[in-house]
Amino acid sequence: PGARLVLVSNLKKQAVYAVHFAPNARGFDYVAEFSTTMPVLSFTALREDAADDAAAAGPGGALQLYCMQTQAIQQYALAVDRCRPEACDDDEAVQVEEEEEEEEEEENE
Repeated sequence: PGARLVLVSNLKKQAVYAVHFAPNARGFDYVAEFSTTMPVLSFTALREDAADDAAAAGPGGALQLYCMQTQAIQQYALAVDRCRPEACDDDEAVQVEEEEEEEEEEENE
């Protein structure tokens, strides 16, 4: 919820889309397409915070998708930073990062 994303899959194109809500709930402002090896019939998504695995997740964390596909069950990792516009300061993850950076700067002074 804090990333303001909706995930949808397209059976025919074998793709998963991350659609980002615009600030102030004015519709969508960004769509990211991720191809899959087989059509995705259903999935569940879990969010990993950047603190859990900073090297793998990137600064914004990652979404772990567990997908039921036509011939397999697979896991996909989507970097949250690739699912939203670059200048997206209103997301919860970005706000937490900025607060942590400010705290670190205050401690270093």
